[in-house]
Amino acid sequence: MSNPALGVGKLLNASLQDMGIDVAGGVLVKDGALPNTAYVVATTMGLTLKEQLGRMLRFSNNYIADVLTLTMAADTSEQPPTSLSAAAKALSNFMVRVSGKQKRGTVAPPPLFSGSGLTPENELSANDLIRLLSYQYRDTRNFGSFYGGLVVPRQSPFIFLRNGSAAWQDRIALKTGTMDDPHSVCGMGGYVRKKDGGWIAFAVIVNGGVTQNRHVPLYKALEAIRIDIEALLKRY
Repeated sequence: MSNPALGVGKLLNASLQDMGIDVAGGVLVKDGALPNTAYVVATTMGLTLKEQLGRMLRFSNNYIADVLTLTMAADTSEQPPTSLSAAAKALSNFMVRVSGKQKRGTVAPPPLFSGSGLTPENELSANDLIRLLSYQYRDTRNFGSFYGGLVVPRQSPFIFLRNGSAAWQDRIALKTGTMDDPHSVCGMGGYVRKKDGGWIAFAVIVNGGVTQNRHVPLYKALEAIRIDIEALLKRY
């Protein structure tokens, strides 16, 4: 949802209508300072950020990912962003900082236009994801929370992740991402727990072709990824 304020307004309007309360004029969103006549109708406390992130990762909640992107950009910039694509620059800049600590020379910001990754213009390579995972692993203050938000296949809410060997089901923690327009994309990243207790960061992206095989079936992409990861698990 690229306009959370309008979305929330429409949800509130629909809820009021369900209760038999008509709202004259519909929903209108304007940027600017609150008028002096505005007053609080109701307040509600949301979940903690840790819980929001955990649920976002486990259930692939794209809406929450985009809302958090907008919120983060508003908190870290002098002026709140007016669009999701503008807010996503904060993510691009973060990736520059992550890559800059692991590479020499100038690092170009990867094009990112959303936090959910549902915009086809987003460009992150498997190497970018590995750098991010490595950065998070070395961040001892936050790694536990980050790792806890990833999914262990045996406990996944999605049955397509629960297939595979016992090592696949128990010794990896991952996050998936998929898209099917203009061509299919299936990405997976996370950590392998080695037999000796060590760690391996992994990232795989299966892209559909530009002209041929534009849409690789999800089950085929996941099967190919699982075969490669299971070979890694067997070796290490």
